[in-house]
Amino acid sequence: MRLLPTQEQRAMAQAVRDALTKECTPEALRESWDGTPQHKLQQTLAGLGLFGLTVSEEFGGLGLDERDAIGVFEETGRAAVPGPIAESFAACYALQAAGSALGQQWLPRIASGEAVASLGLGDAPLVESADRADLLILQHGDELHAVEGRDVQVEREQSVDGNRRLFTVSWEATAQTRLVSAAARILGGTRDRLLLATSAQLLGLARKLLDMAVAHVNIREQFGGPLGSFQAVQHRLADVAVGADFTAPVVARAACSLAADAPSAARDVAMAKVFASEAAEYAAYSALQLHGAIGYTREHDLHIYSLRAWTLALAHGDARTHRARVAADLLSDQIAPRYP
Repeated sequence: MRLLPTQEQRAMAQAVRDALTKECTPEALRESWDGTPQHKLQQTLAGLGLFGLTVSEEFGGLGLDERDAIGVFEETGRAAVPGPIAESFAACYALQAAGSALGQQWLPRIASGEAVASLGLGDAPLVESADRADLLILQHGDELHAVEGRDVQVEREQSVDGNRRLFTVSWEATAQTRLVSAAARILGGTRDRLLLATSAQLLGLARKLLDMAVAHVNIREQFGGPLGSFQAVQHRLADVAVGADFTAPVVARAACSLAADAPSAARDVAMAKVFASEAAEYAAYSALQLHGAIGYTREHDLHIYSLRAWTLALAHGDARTHRARVAADLLSDQIAPRYP
């Protein structure tokens, strides 16, 4: 099992970072906070193959696996990219795994960026960017349904992160929309890939917040010298760095397990979400404390990334929820449920 990224995986992630540095600036994120769609960013990401990373080449994707994808998702987290990135990744898995005609119809369009896909799982899901989605993969009991955006009604819900646009979706399950029925493996695999991508994004956010905090304490002077010259500050930042560095192999292990369809995949993904949530939350709180009062203002860029870190840390189950899943799996003779 290789946990370090290959040269090709590093190059792919770097290409995404370079593109996002130009296209997904704090200024652009402030514009989309008010609801302005980032069409140019969508086209850029599609051109890089982000929406078709693990889609089969037969359907216009890159035909890669989860190990290749996590570096790219980490960069989308670092840049706080708006939109259903993780959701689209998991939706594509569901469409491919189901092997239906709907997959043949929609996967090429999603991979090319022509269509936007999102995902809603659970009894009362909040769906990311449901108002802009051309296709939604939605759970109904133990079934997954593929519903076109024009066939649903959406209602905007409040979110502390304006770039994480959440909606309640009203829709009707029919035989025509049914993608897969009573297939726990596909449903669980869809959830696990949503968790994996979210964990990778949280890792990217933790590293971004660390970079911002380090840059600030190196220029902020206090008591006659840079704030970063104080040992207590250095220790705090070292703890943030250790948290991120310890998270990276856990996320990589989860990606390897999913790519190999390992029996421990669900547990490994749950552990990745535990580590990633805690690392990002600690990075956000530490960066806010070290920035001081200016970090609380909307004018400062810190709030863009810290709010995303806090919302994703809670999304799809927080660290406590997934730590309980890991414990249940380790201590029980029966397989722990993939989700509570």
